[in-house]
Amino acid sequence: MLQSELSKDYFTLFGISRSFVIDRDALTERYLLLQRQSHPDMHASGDPMEKRIALQYSGFVNQAYSTLKDASRRAFYLLELAGFSQNEVNAFAVDDEFLFEQMILREQISDLDTCDDPLSVIEEISASLRRLQADTERKFCEFYKLDKLKHAAPFANCLQYLFKIKEELDRSELQRLEEG
Repeated sequence: MLQSELSKDYFTLFGISRSFVIDRDALTERYLLLQRQSHPDMHASGDPMEKRIALQYSGFVNQAYSTLKDASRRAFYLLELAGFSQNEVNAFAVDDEFLFEQMILREQISDLDTCDDPLSVIEEISASLRRLQADTERKFCEFYKLDKLKHAAPFANCLQYLFKIKEELDRSELQRLEEG
């Protein structure tokens, strides 16, 4: 049973429709169910082949879950399912206005060391990131729904930029919190 599941796309595996907009609670609920069924510990008494398949399947479920729960990775995955390679998607140009906005955010993050209240600035940057994220997701979704994938692809790139900025901001915030 588990081996046949390894050939499914992630949406089919989780029993959800192939869409950018997903029900995250349903995704998590299905993930927990699949992990309970497939966890290698559940197959500890099986033969070596069964154990190996359970381990592969558990890894496959984890990979599928981490892809679908993240907007950037989900966008790239949807485009991959439509026939685009990651390199092809990355080749699509990102809007100059977006590049300017993300450049400003990166500058604000790098200037945190010199500001009087870095945690307040982090909150402001986080709010800007959330706004940009929502706007970018909306644009990707609109083009994806219309099957205008070449128009959607640049927004997948934007989501990737935003993910990296968020990671950078999280590291800066953690550093400041650790410093006291």
